[in-house]
Amino acid sequence: MLKRNGIIIKIDQSWTIGKGTQKLVRESNGLDYDIGNEVYIISFAGFKSLITVQDKKTGLRFDIKPSNLGKLISK
Repeated sequence: MLKRNGIIIKIDQSWTIGKGTQKLVRESNGLDYDIGNEVYIISFAGFKSLITVQDKKTGLRFDIKPSNLGKLISK
């Protein structure tokens, strides 16, 4: 079970990500466009140490650590 700020992270939740995470994802994937700051939780990978998320704005899927999540938007 993963938690962030005392909230259990579940599939289909919406969370925010910070500008630093957005920049890192953009640079590591060689993107020439900006991604949004809201993501959906899609799945858990690597014994739940990584989370696969989908950007609400562009539909791009990528993996992040639980520490990259900001605030829970909706359950």
